[in-house]
Amino acid sequence: MGTVTVRVSADTRDRIAALARESGRPMSAVIDEAMRDYEHKRFFGDLNRQIAATRADPEAWADHQAEAAVFDKAAGDGLSDLDDTDYSAW
Repeated sequence: MGTVTVRVSADTRDRIAALARESGRPMSAVIDEAMRDYEHKRFFGDLNRQIAATRADPEAWADHQAEAAVFDKAAGDGLSDLDDTDYSAW
């Protein structure tokens, strides 16, 4: 994978450098991790907003619940909805 130059403020560069130094990793690794974290945060933020919007619309929420019920039964695994088996020892 190639590299490119990105302009950032001196303060941002210093903060990235400090994090890299503290973690013993290259600055590029710190930036890569920050981007993954930011994308993750945005994805789940968007998802939560979409779920809230669906819940705020009674008809849309009812449609969602009905569709989810179909998929809950589609597994065909024979487990009850409230399976209380403790799998932590497996």
